Amino acid sequence: MTAEVDWVLEQFESVVDAQPDSHPLYRVDRDQSHVYETGEDLDMQTPIRERTGELKKANYVGVSHADTSTSPIGTEFDLEVERIVSVRVEGLHHSEWGHVDPAGYGGGGYGAGGYGVNLGARFDDATGLVADLQAALWTERQWPNVPRDGTEYTHLLVRDYGPRLDEYGDYYRYDFEVLFDGFEDLP
Repeated sequence: MTAEVDWVLEQFESVVDAQPDSHPLYRVDRDQSHVYETGEDLDMQTPIRERTGELKKANYVGVSHADTSTSPIGTEFDLEVERIVSVRVEGLHHSEWGHVDPAGYGGGGYGAGGYGVNLGARFDDATGLVADLQAALWTERQWPNVPRDGTEYTHLLVRDYGPRLDEYGDYYRYDFEVLFDGFEDLP
């Protein structure tokens, strides 16, 4: 696990804690296939048809290291550094015993499940799960305190985001990247 992956997963803790017990969100270090909340292993690269059992338990947010680029600056042994982590949010529609309710009936009222039934989390709209995860990152966009020796990040960006459609109609997936930009002092 890289310091950046760990840092992003820690930022998501408040969103995980805000989810109701009936529709939990679990964090996954995709580099290690480790689920923070359960201690189990989950390979998010496995085809979705083989992972529907996991998606019936919870929604998932997985984070992995995607890329690092460096370029020298000045006459010292210092670098300008960019590190990118990839974030993937997954869920299964509530009609398939999952935890996503795209219609927004999850707050109660007369919906597909009747009065007061919490059908699941909103997913990728302005008040949904993806927006909450991105907002958790934006609160630390200036000088994110990532514990990496010799490196200081000036800011981060959330970029390249969008839903990914799949032939499996009840499967919801949304990917985006987090770019850390800063400087590294070499010994």
